[in-house]
Amino acid sequence: MRRVAALRATTITLGLGLGLVLSAPGRALAQDEPAIDEAPSAIEPDPAPDPAPAPAPAPPAAPTPTPTPDEDTGVGEAQVQAEPTEGPGDPTAAATDQITAVEPGAADLATMMETAMSREEFRQLVELARRKVLARLEARMAAKQAARMATISTWITRISLLGLLLLATPLVLRRRYPGQGARLLKFSALAALTFVVTVNLFGAVVVGMREVQGALGRQTNPQLRVAEGFFAALHRNADQYRPMAHQLFAPTLAGLEQGGDAQPAAVLIENGTRLLRDARAFTAIATVFKKVDVAFALIPIVLLGVTLVLFVLAIKPTLIEIITMPARMAAGTQGSALATIRLALRRLGGEVVATGGTLLALVGLTVLSALALGQLLPLAVDSLIQFFGTAVLYLQVEPAASSGVVFVSLLGVVLFLVLNLAAIVLSGAFFLGKLQKILQARCNGGVALSSHARFWRWGVASLLVAQLVPVVFMVAGWKVVDWFATRMIGDGSAIRWKSILVGGPAILVLGFVLVFWAARGLAGLTLLARYKVAPAPGPTPAPRAHPLVRPEPAAGPPQSIRG
Repeated sequence: MRRVAALRATTITLGLGLGLVLSAPGRALAQDEPAIDEAPSAIEPDPAPDPAPAPAPAPPAAPTPTPTPDEDTGVGEAQVQAEPTEGPGDPTAAATDQITAVEPGAADLATMMETAMSREEFRQLVELARRKVLARLEARMAAKQAARMATISTWITRISLLGLLLLATPLVLRRRYPGQGARLLKFSALAALTFVVTVNLFGAVVVGMREVQGALGRQTNPQLRVAEGFFAALHRNADQYRPMAHQLFAPTLAGLEQGGDAQPAAVLIENGTRLLRDARAFTAIATVFKKVDVAFALIPIVLLGVTLVLFVLAIKPTLIEIITMPARMAAGTQGSALATIRLALRRLGGEVVATGGTLLALVGLTVLSALALGQLLPLAVDSLIQFFGTAVLYLQVEPAASSGVVFVSLLGVVLFLVLNLAAIVLSGAFFLGKLQKILQARCNGGVALSSHARFWRWGVASLLVAQLVPVVFMVAGWKVVDWFATRMIGDGSAIRWKSILVGGPAILVLGFVLVFWAARGLAGLTLLARYKVAPAPGPTPAPRAHPLVRPEPAAGPPQSIRG
């Protein structure tokens, strides 16, 4: 009876791993615990000899000099009391090489449940790894961002120094404007100084923007959010994952604690291949997830790059005005160089005001996106881990398990994660880009903000839809997946593994696309991407003929203009 009870408890706990309603962890634990407590009632009389089942993984660890069995059973207590960063006595370090390959279809659910790590031990192991991994990721990302910003600042300084080339204007134009050497030299020096100051002011705006993004980076960085979601999922669903703790999760967490820059979810999936010899699908999915993680890392850079490009395009007419000022002054088409300087500084001031407004909008959007990502990514990563755990269980207990089914299942969950993240990131990028153009037109061209009433009404609504629909669907969609998984599991005697692994991700992906389309999310993204903002007119000083310069003769006979 003990093995039958344990088998049923594990079937409900693990087979329903993907059916957990993530939005209500309390209800999920309330459903799981009776089944879990029912089986341990027969085996819990000896909690002190918890080390007894531990010798099972001892054979593969026997060649190592560390006393693996003793350490393996004391994971929780030892790691809390001992210093985890030191030496060979660290239980997580001893667990690193304990992933033992299992023949597909050879595992027994009841045995896995009997040898499971306790809930508290598992959660303590997760917490130890979480602190180290997140601290390491934050430090690495901060260092990379600082290096990128230093590079950008260096290039801005170099570009500003290109203005010194304007000092060579008299040499280039001396034949076109004979006798104007002194005049060309004076205005070339003035243009060079104006160019250097203008570009460096632009650099100051860039640095300020980066400081704002850096201050808000932890709340919006998808890489950190995904990693946090990984550990939050393991902690919240410890009862579901602890039967595989000794085999898979503990060695993975130990490896993460000791070092490495990869996403924890990617490392866990990749370790599935070490657990199951023929599970090549795990390696392929881990590779895909690592590429997605690279895309996550590029998101802050892309957003900053888009803003920089928009700013450069906006001040381009001003820079051209500065560069051509010496020639216009020598030709007599402009009477005062101060007019160009005033217009250039006015233009730059307008750009600073427009950028400041954009930064304020960026702060508000960052708060909104942080809330959305904070709710979405932990749940989405949790779904990936749960489907992965279900796939591992499927390959272990099903003799005719298909690696292709596992690949399709996990690829679907990764695709679902990417679609949700794309909706949030693209909507924010499109909205900020159009907003900056509107503010530029207002500050430099005098275009009234009310002329963009369509953007204020439908653009803001589209942004809110794209930010909130993924979160709402994530919570509601999992209730549908929970119901579907329950139907496929039935009484646990004949679990329909393939239907669960393929149908669950299909519900998430197809359901999200349908709901996002029905909520006008696609139409909103199209509006934000294609909304037209007329460019602000560039500064054009009124032309005035200089008395010392003779106008060039017309190319042909004069032509009359008839009205």
